[in-house]
Amino acid sequence: MENLNVKKNKQVINSNLRNIKTINVHDEQINYITSFPSGNIISASNDKTIKIFDIYLNILQIINNAHEKEITCIDIKDENSFISCSFDKNIKTWIKTDQKFKLNQIIFNAHNDLIYQVMYISNNNFISCSSNKTIKIWSYINNNNYQNSTILVHNDEVKSLLLLKDKNILISSGWDGTYFWNIYNFELIIYKEAFCCKVNALKRIDNDRIIVGGGNNGIIKIISITKKDIIFNIKNKFECWGICIIDNKKVFLIGGRSSNIKVYRNDNYICIQIIENAHGLINNHNYGYGSYIYGFLEIKDGSIISYSNANTIKIWIF
Repeated sequence: MENLNVKKNKQVINSNLRNIKTINVHDEQINYITSFPSGNIISASNDKTIKIFDIYLNILQIINNAHEKEITCIDIKDENSFISCSFDKNIKTWIKTDQKFKLNQIIFNAHNDLIYQVMYISNNNFISCSSNKTIKIWSYINNNNYQNSTILVHNDEVKSLLLLKDKNILISSGWDGTYFWNIYNFELIIYKEAFCCKVNALKRIDNDRIIVGGGNNGIIKIISITKKDIIFNIKNKFECWGICIIDNKKVFLIGGRSSNIKVYRNDNYICIQIIENAHGLINNHNYGYGSYIYGFLEIKDGSIISYSNANTIKIWIF
């Protein structure tokens, strides 16, 4: 039935996301990819390496053993500095010296359990979230030293963070639901278990809508920022791990615990394209037979990168 609906809607909207390049870039699954202001791309993997590419995906630098365990997230401060976190419980800051990135500082045992995400919230300050049910706000002191100034608490693992600076809101989501925080005093504004438990992905669509992806039932929530409530449920068939808003915010892509990528309209949330076996099929020891999509990145030329546990980056045009 789903495929029939896709065919029907493709007569109305010409959706044609197609793969133009596939690159094997890591020895193990790719957990995170983001980009610098210049367009250069940086990736992090379970193989403990960080790799930096130019906009044509030529390798500029490989940082081997960047962490002791799987690297889960990277965030860019500017063209010459970034931050990384890992399952080794440490956070590291990196700076460019003589055209190469080098380790600047290590915050050892930043959390006492796995760290899922780090994110800058101002020029020098950043936040991190962990499986130990906490979010930590880190303030720059001096001489590249950071101090944990505030701790926010969930009732379960915290998986994803989304900063809405224009709304003065920090959104955090995890296995227990979704929280809205005031970014000035970090007081809780509202907590919604019904938004989606076991959240793995948060993305802003426009001025008043965000997508909350995750949950074993595969349902994706569209949330109004103003109302702080659910305005639509997308009955997806797999747990969502990655979201990308493209084509001038007219459509969005989702990927996750499936070998497929799905394309949805932004205005009515109808699926208009399904790309089956987007990263091929592999024997996944954790989840069975299939390659799973961990996330997306729209790059400067308008093309889209997807990355997966098949150790590959794929470039798509829409």
